[in-house]
Amino acid sequence: MPAIVINKTSKKRVIDEINKWEGKLTWSLLCKYITLALELDKEISRHTLLNYPEIKDAFDNKKEQLKNINLNTSTGQVDLDAALKEINRLNSEVSRLNKQNTALKERHVTWLKNIYMMKGVDVSSIDSSAAEVKKRINEINAKLQRPLYKLDRKGN
Repeated sequence: MPAIVINKTSKKRVIDEINKWEGKLTWSLLCKYITLALELDKEISRHTLLNYPEIKDAFDNKKEQLKNINLNTSTGQVDLDAALKEINRLNSEVSRLNKQNTALKERHVTWLKNIYMMKGVDVSSIDSSAAEVKKRINEINAKLQRPLYKLDRKGN
């Protein structure tokens, strides 16, 4: 069984490295860099990284951003160059997070539509607080715990 190389912390680190990336970005260059950064024995494959949608989205966003960067922004001053690098990294991260936020909003709308279409589910009850839900569950349980009526079949 292959070793699991990407976990929560390494995934965040890979995304951070993508956001900081400068220059030409390819899957092979990224795989080599990530292998060195994570100190792996064997080079990580592109397919391993593609299994994680967050990494793929970060890669695609950075690739798109690198295409749109104006190469004439360099001023020759060290402080300004560092600031421009930080701005580019932050812009890349903002772009990725905005796309992720949009995807989550779309998923939320889909869930709400599916819940609305379910029979017996009141959409307004979804917005109720946890305390209200717990109170309602306790009320239902209390009703279920009541003893049953005794039937008198003899007519007495």
